[in-house]
Order: sequence, then C-alpha cells, then structure tokens
Amino acid sequence: MEITNNNNLLLSVIVPIYNVECYLENCLDSILKQTYCNLEIILVDDGSTDLSGEICEKYARLDKRVRVIHKKNGGLSDARNTGMDICCGDLITFVDSDDYLMYDMYSTMVEAMQEYNVDIVICGDFFIDENTEKVRIANIHELKNVEVLDKQKALNELCLDSYIVSHAWDKIYRREVISHFRFPVGHNFEDIYIMHSIFKGVHSVAHINQPKYFYVQRSGSIVKTPSLNNQKDLLNAYIVRYWEVHQSVNISVKWAQLENIIEVLSVVSQNYPVKMFREVIIFLLSELKKYPSSYKLSNKQKMKFLFERTNLNYLLKPTKIKDKLKKTKFNDLIIIEKEKQYYKNNRTKIDFADVYLIGIPEYGNIGDQAIAEAEYRFIKKYFPQKKVVQITENMVKFDLHNVKKYISDSALIVLQGGGNIGNLWPDQEKMRKMIIDAFPNNQIIVMPQTIAITGGEKEINKILYKYKGENIWITLREQKSYEYLKQYGIYERIVLTPDIVLSMKMRKSYRERKGIGICLRNDVESVISYKDRVKIMNQLTIKNNTQIFDTVINKHISLNERSNVINEFMDYISQFKVIVTDRLHCMVLAYLTYTPCIAFQNSNGKVRGVYEWIKDCNFIKLCDKENLYESLEELVDIKSFKESESLIAVGIESLKKLFFNCICEDNYEK
Repeated sequence: MEITNNNNLLLSVIVPIYNVECYLENCLDSILKQTYCNLEIILVDDGSTDLSGEICEKYARLDKRVRVIHKKNGGLSDARNTGMDICCGDLITFVDSDDYLMYDMYSTMVEAMQEYNVDIVICGDFFIDENTEKVRIANIHELKNVEVLDKQKALNELCLDSYIVSHAWDKIYRREVISHFRFPVGHNFEDIYIMHSIFKGVHSVAHINQPKYFYVQRSGSIVKTPSLNNQKDLLNAYIVRYWEVHQSVNISVKWAQLENIIEVLSVVSQNYPVKMFREVIIFLLSELKKYPSSYKLSNKQKMKFLFERTNLNYLLKPTKIKDKLKKTKFNDLIIIEKEKQYYKNNRTKIDFADVYLIGIPEYGNIGDQAIAEAEYRFIKKYFPQKKVVQITENMVKFDLHNVKKYISDSALIVLQGGGNIGNLWPDQEKMRKMIIDAFPNNQIIVMPQTIAITGGEKEINKILYKYKGENIWITLREQKSYEYLKQYGIYERIVLTPDIVLSMKMRKSYRERKGIGICLRNDVESVISYKDRVKIMNQLTIKNNTQIFDTVINKHISLNERSNVINEFMDYISQFKVIVTDRLHCMVLAYLTYTPCIAFQNSNGKVRGVYEWIKDCNFIKLCDKENLYESLEELVDIKSFKESESLIAVGIESLKKLFFNCICEDNYEK
C-alpha cells in the first residue's frame, strides 16, 4: 500500500456491503474525500444480489487504495471479520455501507490518537431519519473538546450507554487492541456483544466531542426491522455485557445496566407479548433482589417495569383503545412524569413580590436561558426597589393553583420572551395562554416576541384573541411582527424594542481565536435543507479547522446555574475566528462577545428582523448560502470591531417606559 501523504499511520477502513446500491456511492465518496489520505479501503461484498458488487469494482478502478472482496452472504459480523482477516493497517475502523462521513473525520481522529497516545478514538454522530431527513446530534459532551479517559472510566461510560456507546463505526482502533477479536456471527447488535471486551483491553481512549459520522436510520436496516428475534438479540446482548463486566465495574454501573435492560424491555413489550421474554423477566427479578435499598427503582423505572410486565398494549380491548394508547407515546409520558417528580422534589417557596417573571425555562436552550437572564437583570437594574420573583415553567405546569395564591392583582406579571406568538411552538403558546387566563386582573407584559402563525384568518383570530385584553402589553423584537399585529387591530398596547439579550453588557475576549464554529439548527425554523447543511459543513471542513456545536444542550439548568451556563457558552464561542449559524441567539451572543458571525435567515424571519438592530456593526453579516464564502473572507481576518451605533442610540428606552407605566415607579430616571 503506497502512502499518499505525510501521515505515517495506515488506516484500514472496512466496509461490509449487502444490497445497498442506492446508498453505496454516497458512502464511498465520503471515504475517498477524507482529508486523511493514508487509507486502505476494504469493500466486503457480502453476496449482494443488486448492483452493489459492480459499484465496488468501479471504485476499485477509480482509486488504488480500494480493495474489493466478493464472498457468499454471511451477515454483517462475518463481513467485518473477513475485512479484519486481510487488512494491513496500523489502525482499523468500520463504516456501514448506507452511512457516510464528514470529510475531516479520520484526520481529526488520527490526530487525536497521536497527540494523546490512546488506543481508541471515538467521535460523536449525526443520526438521520431517512424518511423525514431530520437530524439529531448524538453521543457528545456539549461544549467540550477532546476528553481522554482511562480504561475504567471508558468502560463505565460504555456500560452506562451515555455519550460513549457500543457502535463499531464511530471509532478507530489501534490494530493490537482489536485484531484478535471477532464479531459474533449469527447475531444482530454484534457490537454490543463485544465492545466491552475490547474496552477491557485498552490503556486509554479519547472522545472527540464533535459529530463526524452520519448514521442513516432507514426502514430496511437491521435495527429498524422489528422482528422478535432482533429484540431478543438486543436484550441478550445487554445481558451478556452485564455478566461479562460484572467484576469490572462498581455497583452504580451494574445498576445502570439493569435500568437500561428495563428500558429496552418496556419499549419492546409495546409490540410483543411479555410472555415472549420470560427469561429476561426472570433474570431481572433475580438481579433486582441483590441490590441494597439505596438502589430501589425510581418512579420512572417502576412505571416502565409495570408497563412491560402487564403488557397493556395486548391486554386492552377493543383495538381502538389499544391504538390510542400507542399514540400517546409512552416514553413522552415518562418524561412528563419525570419532570413532575423533579418539580415536587425541588419545589421552592414562592414569595410575595411586586413583579413576577413567569415561564422561566429550566431546559438546556442557551438562547432561552439568556433571555430569562437578560429580563431579570433588566428589571433589577432599572427598578431596584421592586421585589422580583421568578416562576419557572414547571411551577406553572404542575403547581399553578399554588402559584396563584401568592400573586396579588396589583402585581405586574412579565411573561418570558423569545418565543413565537402563534402555532409554531404550540407548547409555549399554551403556556402563555394558561397564564393570561389565570390572571385576568393583573397588568401583563409579554416580553419581546416574534409572530409566527400559519393557517387562515380563523386560525389567526383564534390565536390573537387572547392577546387583545386591555391588561396585556406585547413587546415585539422586529418590525415585521410589529406591523403584523397592527394589521390585525392590536396596536394600542404593542411596543417595538430590540431583543432583550442585546441589553446585556458586551464583553471582549483576549484569547487567540482559531477555526470556524458551525451552529445550524435542525427543526421547523430551519430553511436550510439537510443536504445543504451537510454540504456547508463539509466544504468548510476541507480548508478550515471547524467545530460543530448548538445553542441547545442536554442539561437541566436551574435558576442558580443559569448565569454560569451562559458565561461558559459565551467563553466557548469566543474561541472562534468566525461563527456560521442560523440560530438567532447564537448571532446575538456572538455580537455581545465581538465574535465575527455569518447568520442565515430562519423560517419566521426573526434572524433578519433582529439583525436590523445591529446591521451597522462590522463583524456580523446576514447572508444566504450562496454568499457564504464571500462573507467568510471578509470576516475571517477582521482586526478592529465596530459596535452598532443604531443599537446604542435606540437602546431599550421604549421598554423602560412601558415598565414604568405598568409599575408606576415614582423614582424612575430616564
């Protein structure tokens, strides 16, 4: 094998292939375009009956790094084993033939392997639903870079199924730690059967908290085929792992594995009678008895265990009731129950106050958290004599009756801003209307919002009706929404003001800026297609050091933690030369930290609308994807930073006046 660049470690890429002609070229192109070139690419055609074998041969003719093996069908494990039997690399990795890679995946991982001298390097993943093209980022620690774990820590995290999981394909391995293992032939979920054994033989591993592997979830794949044998194989794989690491992990990790088996069984039992899994039930009941009282099942596990043992989906009659139960999404009910239990366990005393800031989030959306922090700071700064109490969303959802007892009719109610009045995010709209209905006699200020309503006049009038009360003031953060409400007859009690986060103090970073940060959303507000997002990320990767992140993190954020979390995020984005984003508050926080930023529009226009307040600064640019690279060249080497003079001139005077009128503050100073 000829070395094609200066990297001296040969990486063997083993690709098992069976009847994937529609996906294979995309997969192979992403491998051949890797910025790490010293590859041995082994294509194992596992008896394909479509054109997959011919495609393999075509790529072997195109690139001398490609080797093709044609064999009788033996399954995924057998194909991987065949590849390992003939590979020559210092390092070994696997790619499933319907998936694909970021172009810098292997260069990033090999660099980490060499820098930290570890045995395995792991990256995060993009999980892609083939039907909806929805993408979620998985298996990362948000806002962290490379993390090095010793053998015990790595094994613990693997068994916990936290951010390190058993997939064979999001890892590269030193040859000596994997070459003597073989995937179990005849089993699905083969990586769960053996990954813990591989981890037990390492010295250390590195985890790159960046998604680099695109895992395509398609209906015909093994894990998406809901056969009884598949489900039994999955449960058996977890039980095998439980026994084989029993002497190597502590009691907390053992217990977490039992909880994971219960979780899998509770989902499986929604499709199959519980009697089909009698051996698993016996195993669980036997093992659960061995644990001390401190490891008793939580309410969440009790609910799931009850569900799986009674198998409600099969006992309920008639069929309509059974179908209705399935549509309630049992796991969503579990999450709600968990939130409710958390609130009950952490309930705080509600004080009497002059101002109640209501609807404060505790979830990990940094933008919403920054809005809440900015609103609280604003009220405390300009009305210091008034007592302010913050009421969280969960207080409203689970304890509104109790909340109402403490709020007098004379108190000012301030509703959390930053959302979208309308039906774009129905849960938030439901929350606002619940509060408006509960306090008909109070002055209510709805903090800066965007109007986002789809549907005809009937739907529009239905949504806006609640906001027409004489006690309700609405603040809008962009001109389009302001004009929209005027059009529908709401104009006496509306105020146009910048997004409240722009009122926070700007802060300079003196650290050396490197690379490009990419923060692109994947929800109903995105107007960039999935394919365009992948294209943008890969094109930026070819010439630049890039990091992918999000303003939404997997973390519960309490009121006491909020300020620190926001500061940590602002420190994080300050490391980049340029940020590319379509998230509004990523753009806003980039402005506050003097971080050059290219912003794309979103579906409801709020990015463009808020950009208008700061467009005269010289380090934030709004553009479309066609102008991305032109804008990037303008910003990447910027030396001096000019703040927005129009924002400084306008400020938040209109918002201050509105609060003064509602609070009737005698000592208000302009």
